[in-house]
Amino acid sequence: MNFIKILFLSLLLISYSCSSDDNGSNILTEETYDENQAPSHFITTVDQVTDSKAVIIWEAAIDPENDSVTYDIYLEGVKIATEIEQLSFTFENLEELKNYTGFIIARDTNGNETRSEFHFITFKYYLKFLKTYDYNLDKEGGEVSSIAITQEGDYLIAGIKSRYPFVVKINGNGDLIWNKNFHFSDPDFYQTLNRPVEVIASSTGALFTFQHYVVEIDQSGNKIWQSDLRDIYGENQYILLESLNFDNENNLVVVGNRMHSDLMDDTKAIAVKFSPQKNIIWAKSLEIDYYNEIIDFVVDDNNNLMMFGTTTLKHPVENYSKHKFWLFKLDENGNKIFEKKFGLGHCIPLKIIKTKDNNFILQGSWMGGYDVVTGLLVKTNGNGEFIWEKDIDSSLIYQFSIVELDNSDIIISGMDSINRPMGYSFVRYIKYTSNGELVWKKTGIFEYSYTAGVDLVGNNDGGFTMVSDFHKYSYNPFDHNFSNPKIMLFKLDPDGNYE
Repeated sequence: MNFIKILFLSLLLISYSCSSDDNGSNILTEETYDENQAPSHFITTVDQVTDSKAVIIWEAAIDPENDSVTYDIYLEGVKIATEIEQLSFTFENLEELKNYTGFIIARDTNGNETRSEFHFITFKYYLKFLKTYDYNLDKEGGEVSSIAITQEGDYLIAGIKSRYPFVVKINGNGDLIWNKNFHFSDPDFYQTLNRPVEVIASSTGALFTFQHYVVEIDQSGNKIWQSDLRDIYGENQYILLESLNFDNENNLVVVGNRMHSDLMDDTKAIAVKFSPQKNIIWAKSLEIDYYNEIIDFVVDDNNNLMMFGTTTLKHPVENYSKHKFWLFKLDENGNKIFEKKFGLGHCIPLKIIKTKDNNFILQGSWMGGYDVVTGLLVKTNGNGEFIWEKDIDSSLIYQFSIVELDNSDIIISGMDSINRPMGYSFVRYIKYTSNGELVWKKTGIFEYSYTAGVDLVGNNDGGFTMVSDFHKYSYNPFDHNFSNPKIMLFKLDPDGNYE
């Protein structure tokens, strides 16, 4: 009897336990089914970042119960925006070069939340702009040829207008300071056709070349000194000065070319060194063949002059043939250390620059069969031994100038084409590494106009500044006001952005 009672009680307890488990399971299922869920997880993406602004975008967070969802934005732990509905947000007035972190909270109408994090680093600030200036008050056109930068960060732009040189001074923010024209009593028409006016900054203001003159001006653009190189080489000489710069002892060196005004032949290169007091230290005539020109030069660390130009043999049948590049070095006394000729076809030298690794880059082009022009960059050491050389197809760029940036990258500038109808062209500029590898190519497009990156200077912020002419053309030959000629000044960051 006791056994039966125990068995009965045990069965009763087991039955009760199972019944309790079943009831508990049913209650839990009902509670899970009734709980309101948070919005779904979502991804936030940093879409744009500048030195002072960042844009984030994110996916919509979906609420399981289809409740409406709003978003709160936090940056550096501070709530920036509350209950917004759009899927993007722009942060403004940020600090440059700062690592920012933040998060977004998606919240439904029941207060359930889902969080998504993001981070970004703002870029360095670069002053960038594109500004235009009249060649002069009469608004007539001209032609720029060079740009220089002063120790104060102002820009000097030089060129030719109505057969006379002009110099424009612009501050670092792109505001015009002054615009000066310079007149000479004896400009030679032959010499002023598309001829350069080279300008450099000096402690007193600036110096520039014009035909056979080298001219010094003060900070306000007033002429304070000039030298006529015909006084050295003779009144019967055509002289065209091409480049000027200071050596390591603050002596002024001026280079160019001369030929007899009657014969118009047998061109010789010239180089003149002036002391800081503007006394002539030496003057040289230089040649290797029959027709010799210096186009540009730089000063090396030992105060030697690395010269770049062209030279031509006199052919027994033809007048001239085989224009070759001419690279040679002079010591500080004007004596040749070495010289070499190189190049294919008809060679056209443009620029030489000294690089931060104490080597040199030569810029030029050569013309082959069917007048096809190919650009050329050559890196050479101080002995004239090539480190690398690179041909540049003219469809990529027609080169005008070159500069090395603070990080040793190279920018070349020019125009995109020399074959477009009506003379239209766009500004083209290209970045290469110090090893000559292409980084990017960019184009400034200004419809129905002639523009070109004529010259460049590097800036101490790591970017660069480029100058161009702007002449807008019209198909209507009677539309004389359509041109609206301007000087264009581009201030760019290291990635070539000016906007």
